Amino acid sequence: KTCNETPFLGSYGKEDAKLIKPKDADNSIILYRVETLDESSRMPPLGTHVVDETAVKMLKDWINALDGCE
Repeated sequence: KTCNETPFLGSYGKEDAKLIKPKDADNSIILYRVETLDESSRMPPLGTHVVDETAVKMLKDWINALDGCE
């Protein structure tokens, strides 16, 4: 229950945000929470102060390649 689901913790200012929005990584909240360093939004919230750029790229590429939710 993540694909095309409306985030219940907020959209962080993104228009038409979804937890995972196929073909639209920029409006996918899961990606935003992985790539941000803002402590109120970051996932995981503790224990890291560095963005894993390799993981961000992989997640972004995967979301943008999704054809839909199945």
